[in-house]
Amino acid sequence: ADDENDVINDNLTTFTSAGIVLGQADFNTAASGTARSGMNQPSSAAISGTKLLVLDSVNHRILIWNTMPTENGQAADVVVGTGSAGTTQNTMSSPAGLCIAGTKLIVADTGNHRVLIWNTIPETDYANADQVLGQMDFISGSANRGGSAAGNTLNRPSGVWSNGTRIMVADVYNYRVLIWNTMPTANGVAADSVLGQ
Repeated sequence: ADDENDVINDNLTTFTSAGIVLGQADFNTAASGTARSGMNQPSSAAISGTKLLVLDSVNHRILIWNTMPTENGQAADVVVGTGSAGTTQNTMSSPAGLCIAGTKLIVADTGNHRVLIWNTIPETDYANADQVLGQMDFISGSANRGGSAAGNTLNRPSGVWSNGTRIMVADVYNYRVLIWNTMPTANGVAADSVLGQ
């Protein structure tokens, strides 16, 4: 193990400058923006093959580059979410976490107290999600569905993880983690187990 760590450490360079910046025209600018080349409080990022996905939280959307960007301020190829907070099949409210599991895109839609699942990474703007967890449908967005915490409710989820089979969700305001043992195929399915409660 020590030899392996030595190899890893030998390949790291301290204080290496970034090669490009996204969300700004250059390294000396720091302004929020709503265009395809702008961002407002990005909170999470993931890579799938050649694609880069960035969760643009305050703009209530996901920006997708189909190939790794090579220029400062390069505009995204695909925008998921309309840019305005909403509770529909193609809108979000302050999403805070995302993950990619195989072909699926899973997003913690924090302000709507739900998790959205796309069966494939969207290739067109404003693509509709395929499933929702934490709510029974795509038009509801109340914390714990307007009641108490249960196996099929969420209250400000902020993190998601999946290996393509299981899904784990950090359900922040319910002080717990929910686990689905198999990938849900219907809306509002209850979790199989809970950690923290």
